Formats: sequence, structure tokens, C-alpha cells
Amino acid sequence: MSILIKNVNVLTMETENGQLKAPFTADIVVEDGRITLIGSAPEAEYDEVLDGSHRLAMPGLINAHGHAGMSLMRGFGDDMELMSWLHDRIFPTEERLVENDVLLGGRLAVLEMIKTGTTAFADMYFFCDKLAQAVEEGGIRASISQGMNFSPAERIQTAFALNYKPTTDRITMMFGPHAPYTCSEEFLTAQAEVARESGIPIHIHLCETQDEERQIKEKYGCTPVEFLRRCDFFRGNKVLAAHGVWLHDEDIEYLKDYDFSVASNPVSNLKLASGIAPVKKLLDAGINVAVGTDSVCSNNNIDMFEELRTACLVAKVRDLDPLAVPAGTALQLATVNGAKALALSELGVLREGAKADIILIDTDQPHFFPRHDMISHLVYAASGKDVASVICDGKIIMRDRQVLTLDEERVMYEANEAAMRLCYSK
Repeated sequence: MSILIKNVNVLTMETENGQLKAPFTADIVVEDGRITLIGSAPEAEYDEVLDGSHRLAMPGLINAHGHAGMSLMRGFGDDMELMSWLHDRIFPTEERLVENDVLLGGRLAVLEMIKTGTTAFADMYFFCDKLAQAVEEGGIRASISQGMNFSPAERIQTAFALNYKPTTDRITMMFGPHAPYTCSEEFLTAQAEVARESGIPIHIHLCETQDEERQIKEKYGCTPVEFLRRCDFFRGNKVLAAHGVWLHDEDIEYLKDYDFSVASNPVSNLKLASGIAPVKKLLDAGINVAVGTDSVCSNNNIDMFEELRTACLVAKVRDLDPLAVPAGTALQLATVNGAKALALSELGVLREGAKADIILIDTDQPHFFPRHDMISHLVYAASGKDVASVICDGKIIMRDRQVLTLDEERVMYEANEAAMRLCYSK
């Protein structure tokens, strides 16, 4: 399939002298899932032609941490203390979840991601084959992990990541040990070894709250990172750690020598009063930082434009430094850095030969004027509602705000019906 995007403003996300290259006007040609030209397109027959005037093309956004199946619980238990929220609302509801609920919640999440410009995401939950089905139907990408918090080491061999065979290369696997405070030392040590042997990355919650640190200190006499070091968790493994709010300076100094990424989830961390991740410290140490939304139970949306803007703003407040995370860096968190965190090296940039995951932003709107700095506008003024069209893997999956891969009305209706049964049935 061939696509021509004609006369569009292009933000490649490539850098020059440490700064993002400014957007420029060009044509983009996509053939067989890849970008084959950024420049002046020859006269030819194309399967699809998109008018790029009044549009900005950039890489699809990458959500580095979430729980798509929890979309059915959006708004169910807001403004509650964390433990009450978990034990009175979330955990009892999850006990009633069946496979089809995760499919319906997954479809709702995938629909929302498409509508707001996300083309790839990392997810941890259960009934993962149903989430994979929703991803396949929607036409985007996902790195999926089965949340695990059981103890017997021998059961590691039943992990979803080892056994599931995706039907499309848009779906990849990670291991998903939930967190240091929910997994035993024996299990985490075994998990790390299996990950080394298989080469499959690990997705884990780490240093999210002070209570997590207190629990690990009381049980093991050390910090969560020190506990994972005891489990030989990082050696030879690619690790994606969600949150990283309470990482200490000595943790950062240690982790900078490993293939380690942090998925900062600023909106969720603010809503649950967990704290603010030390993003600037991590970046200054050379640690890869991406950004995620967490679940809509603690967010309450999957709008990555809102998330990357929040990541930028709270980093400035945390360090009382207006230069802590500039606009260009914020965009990198949600594109280039997200691709690295998900081990999807061909994504996050627009260049000839790269995979064609492209979003078109409608910039013919008041909040994109005057045209002083389009990179600044994307971070400080834009939202997911500005996404006009989405291409993933070289296929148009949303054109002029109309999703082509999912029946929007049906997805929303079925998700709502399932949510009412799940959350309010006795």
C-alpha cells in the first residue's frame, strides 16, 4: 500500500547540535509500511493521498506504561485514599473481571489512544490475549506483559511472554513482575534469570510510593532498588520501570550503567499524591526517561499530549528550574525515548526507511497562532483532540477524526454496558 501526504509541515524528531530540528514543509511517501521519501514526491499513482496543508506530521506518540483493561473503571472511585481505593473499589471489581471485560476495556483504550495520537503502548494486566486482540483490531502497536505476583519460581515458565504467539509483529512481549513489594525474592531472582535467557524485556512498577519503600525497608532492610540488586535483577536485562518517583541518588548512580528506562506517570502520581519523579536527575545521568498515562482509574484519560505537558511542567516545579525539561525534551519523552523503552528502535522518528507510524496534527486552530515556535505549541498548547489523522505500520487507521478500524459507537456502548455490570453488580 502506498500513501502520499502532500505539502505537510514535518517534525522529524531528529536532532542537530542537541536541539530538535525545526519543522519544515515537504511531502511524505509511505510504501509497504515504511517511509520511503521525505521531500518532493514524484508524480505517481498512490493508493491514498492525504492533504497535508494546515497539518503537522510527527511520529506517533508512545505510551510507556498503562493498564488498558482497567478502562472500564474510569471514574469509579475517584478522590479516595489510595488503600481504600484499591481495597474497597479496584480489587473487588477486578475479582469479577472475565476475559471479555478485558477485551471490551482494551478496545475502549485502543480507541482513545488512536483518537489522541498514540500509536504504541506498553501494558501490564491480565487476560492479555484479549488485549492483544483489541490491539490487532485497532491497528496500533503494543508491548504486552502479564502482571505477575506469585511466589513459586517454577511457575515462571507459564509466563504469558514465553507462550503467547502474536499474529502480528505490531505486538511484542515483556515479562510483568508487578512490583518488589508484591513479588518474593525467589520469584524475582528466577524472573531475572529467565529474562536473561530469553532476551525478553521486563516491565515492573518500581519506587512508586513512600509506602512501597517503607514495606521493603521493614521486610528486607533496604530500598526497593537495593532489593532488586540482591535479586540480580538488572544484569543483562532490559528493564522498564514504571513511576520511579522515589529513586534515590545512589539508585540513579547504580542504574545508569544498565539498560534501564523509567516510565514517568505524572498525572497518576499527582492524583494519588505519590510524588514527582526526578526526571531531570535521571536524564542528566543518561538514564532513558519515557512517559506513560498509567490506567484511566488514576488519570483519567490516555491523552499523551496532556501527559507529556504535565511531565514537563512538574519537572520544572520539582527542581524550581524553568529549564529542567524544555519543550523539545518533553516531546522526546513521548517519542524517541518511548521507542527505546519499548525496544522498538525504528519508531519515534520520521526518516526515510523508518516504519511509518505518523500522526497529523490540525494546526489551523487559534491555539497554534501566532507561529512563534511550533514545538512549544505542541507541548504547551496542543491536546489529543488536535490529532486529525493517524497512520500506523503504513496504514491509515484514522482519517479526519474518523477511526477506520473500530466501530466507535459500538466500542463505547459495549464498554459502558460491561462497566455497569462489573462495577455495580452484587
